[in-house]
Amino acid sequence: MFFILEENGYIDRGLSENMVAAVGFRNLIVHEYGKVDLKQVYHIAHHNIDDLEHFTKAIFQKCSIS
Repeated sequence: MFFILEENGYIDRGLSENMVAAVGFRNLIVHEYGKVDLKQVYHIAHHNIDDLEHFTKAIFQKCSIS
């Protein structure tokens, strides 16, 4: 889905790659939670959370929703 949004100009390549990585991390947490590194979770929660805000803003701007 993120690559389709990128191809159609909704989000840029960097954000697309970040969101794909977020989905991969989500899958790790859900399906292989025994392998989750809590330091990595903490780092992502404090340093990569802005990706979700950027994604939301990009979609709303493209759809002319403010």
